[in-house]
Amino acid sequence: IGTAAINDGKIEQLRLTYGSNILKVKGTGVESLAVYTVDGRRVAAANGDEVHLNAMGAGLYLVKVKANGITTTQRIEIVK
Repeated sequence: IGTAAINDGKIEQLRLTYGSNILKVKGTGVESLAVYTVDGRRVAAANGDEVHLNAMGAGLYLVKVKANGITTTQRIEIVK
């Protein structure tokens, strides 16, 4: 289980939580999220605030979150 916070000064703070192969974004106005490998391949996406990570292996990923019309990106590490 891991958490990371996003607060880039443009949107309200968002919190990423990971557990049981689900990545959730907690915060207001979350519209969508997508997960990318570090080489730019999209490996998961969802409209809403959670995405399943069952098919993803351990490693570094980028999470792109759209909330209140603004997009921000956070790096995460998945450990299995």
